[in-house]
Amino acid sequence: MSTPKRSPQFPDVPTIAESGLAGYEVTVWYGLCGPGGIPAALVEKMNADLQKALASPETAKRLSDVGIEPAADTPAQFTEFARVEVAKWAKVIKDANVKAE
Repeated sequence: MSTPKRSPQFPDVPTIAESGLAGYEVTVWYGLCGPGGIPAALVEKMNADLQKALASPETAKRLSDVGIEPAADTPAQFTEFARVEVAKWAKVIKDANVKAE
């Protein structure tokens, strides 16, 4: 597992860190995004509706069945998470001199 913790679907498979490569972390993530300038009240309403959907046992099971572990982040938490991810991968791309082809 390239995630920081073991997967509930594969609890016996160790993480890469547990296997001796500390600091290695690659995760797939999804987020709900929109254009800048969306009114804060609408963002909060959409987030509340999303949190309600994610809390549904049926939704939780369907997501779990395909290996998705939802995070109940606030819009501010998700914004910070995405900022950190973009900076991390931008550094990887720059350090590896990756070029688009």
